[in-house]
Amino acid sequence: MGLADLIKQGPPPKKNRCAVGTIIDSLDPDDADALNDAIEKLASGTAHFSAAWLHRVLLSEGHKIAENTFSKHVNQRCTCATQ
Repeated sequence: MGLADLIKQGPPPKKNRCAVGTIIDSLDPDDADALNDAIEKLASGTAHFSAAWLHRVLLSEGHKIAENTFSKHVNQRCTCATQ
């Protein structure tokens, strides 16, 4: 591909991730899978725990995240969902 083609193509699209997505990306694969699974269960209404509880778990593990930001991710109203 030549220079003209690359310029015409433009830069790759940004992959904006919210704070929760960034946390997930930073976790080891097992923890990331567990968190993704828990979030999917919350979103589908099949979780045996609340979003508030899972948020507190993240805080207890040192992940600084606002409850509202976490809620937006669970409900797919964050930048992760708009990619």
